[in-house]
Amino acid sequence: MLLTSHTGRLSPGEADVTVDNTSTKAMADQIMAADKARLMHQLGRLPKADMLAVENALKVHFVAEITKLNVQPKKLDGTAI
Repeated sequence: MLLTSHTGRLSPGEADVTVDNTSTKAMADQIMAADKARLMHQLGRLPKADMLAVENALKVHFVAEITKLNVQPKKLDGTAI
């Protein structure tokens, strides 16, 4: 997930998080844009509250993407959600 220091406005697919005592914004809509080859080291660990905010941002983003594709999401066992 990409992070930015531009934390002014928060969209539904974004989460305010703190990394190394610095307020940043995690952007779920940019998750596919990150070049995995450039990921060299871990920046730090997020507190549980921040991880839950990131999880929610990812859910919002992926539900929006699924809606665009007009695909019905299903559980792992194949039944409708």
